[in-house]
Amino acid sequence: MLTGAEIARRFSLDDQIRAYSDEVVASDIITIVHPDWWSATPALLKGWLDRVLRPGIAYDWQGEEFTEKQRVPLLSGKRLFVFVTTDRGEDDPPQPIEGFWRDVAAYSGMQLERYALYSDLRNSGIRRRRAWLKEASDVIEEAVSDG
Repeated sequence: MLTGAEIARRFSLDDQIRAYSDEVVASDIITIVHPDWWSATPALLKGWLDRVLRPGIAYDWQGEEFTEKQRVPLLSGKRLFVFVTTDRGEDDPPQPIEGFWRDVAAYSGMQLERYALYSDLRNSGIRRRRAWLKEASDVIEEAVSDG
């Protein structure tokens, strides 16, 4: 959880959170893989995002004191790839997740290069799961080789 003290000082004293933040800033490509959890990201991932993609890392506010501030995205030029698994069928996708990731990307300045939803996980066989893994791997390999 992001504490009030962390918000006020705009800096985490947690070494691991600082390391994650440094990695995000230094990366050109950010890849997130997670399950659908009630049409959202799992709470642990959401907490990580809250602590790592914070003001001063993912975005900031500019403007004179006592004036309306403008949001400034700080992760422009970074490419975001998101792969989500769900037990829900292809005809019933969890809508809020894609919108959430589009908002994260837009707010921070990242380009959402790929959002992939792998449906009906519970009923999928090993061949289908391997095909998903290959697809995700191929997408990231291509992104890395493109620079």
